[in-house]
Amino acid sequence: MKVMICKPYIQTEDGKTRLTADIKAGDDTFSLWYEVEEQYAKYLVTEHSDSFVVVLLPWAMMKAKKLQESVTLTCENPLSARLYHQLINYYIPVLSDSISYYAPIKLETETDAQTLPCVGAVGTGVSGGVDSSYTITKYKDYQLQPYRLTHAVYYNVGIYGGFESCAEKGIQTKTRQIAHDTGLEYVQLTSNVCLTLYKAAHAPIVPAVFFSAALSLQKLFGVYYYSSAFIAKDFKMSEEDAAYYDLLNVHSLSTENLTFYSSGIERSRLEKLVSIANAPIVQNNLLVCLNVKEQAINCNHCAKCTRTMAELEVLGKLDNFRNVFNVEEFRKNKGYHWGYILLKSKSDVFCEEIIDIYKSQKKHFSLNVHWSTFLKWVKRGFTSVNKARRRVEDEIR
Repeated sequence: MKVMICKPYIQTEDGKTRLTADIKAGDDTFSLWYEVEEQYAKYLVTEHSDSFVVVLLPWAMMKAKKLQESVTLTCENPLSARLYHQLINYYIPVLSDSISYYAPIKLETETDAQTLPCVGAVGTGVSGGVDSSYTITKYKDYQLQPYRLTHAVYYNVGIYGGFESCAEKGIQTKTRQIAHDTGLEYVQLTSNVCLTLYKAAHAPIVPAVFFSAALSLQKLFGVYYYSSAFIAKDFKMSEEDAAYYDLLNVHSLSTENLTFYSSGIERSRLEKLVSIANAPIVQNNLLVCLNVKEQAINCNHCAKCTRTMAELEVLGKLDNFRNVFNVEEFRKNKGYHWGYILLKSKSDVFCEEIIDIYKSQKKHFSLNVHWSTFLKWVKRGFTSVNKARRRVEDEIR
């Protein structure tokens, strides 16, 4: 199958500007786009096809595996030479050799080693989460000016009930406030790439989605911090979560214009929380919730809310976060919350870290917690793994 990325072009309407490329994949034709507010339109990259290649790469490799046929990815506009070199020599071979749902593909395109005009801004994603908050706190006043944060980027990829949902608007309001309070320029970037290609923000493809979006603004950013979830010592070629190999991602997806850094690989999740837990802006704005029905507030019941509250509790910092969490409910329902943490501690590095700290404090779980853990294990089919989790390779376009 041949996949052609046609020349990217600009569309402007109602104060918003889109960088769009039409994609021809066999008999299928569709468009991918990145949209920004008018003041950032001049930074969108039409000269190169970098952003579209990066976001299509996992999709094309899954197609090659699923269809059991050769896939060739081509571009009408050139690809950055550094990116091309890294993809064909490292990224594609390593991914296809390590991940069962990927097969190698061919990448046939002209290349361009010339740098594009760039203002040299320094960006990172803003979500309100732990990893994002750590990056912003560390780099907003960084001593080396070329690496000091200037912009916070919120990515609206439509996963919270659509591009214009109440949840999306609530998160946008909160993240805009975080940027304002930390003295950073706020960039809102909306894109259909995630829903069009992958239907949801599956963990194996999240880096490709967000790296590609940053690459669409290479005339703005010279440095970009991608907030990593995992510490470097946990590096592995994981089929469940591409964040485990972020060191490979940042190396392979940088270009002549834009250098990616894996912010946070030097600290564990609990170490990050220790460093940010006393910051009022984090205490008042921490947003980790997986519940898409919530409007930029933590539901206090989902897996990420439970895990984050447990992390803060073992650190003795949970009371500092009463503005964003229901602390009394967490402590009242120990079976529900700690039962989940104990169950997941055998398969989740974050929960394992929590339990290690808990035990080091000479604390013990009540019978109620152990019983809750057992019931959750039985309900999941005698495993700590969520068997209902959707697999990205089954849901690609």
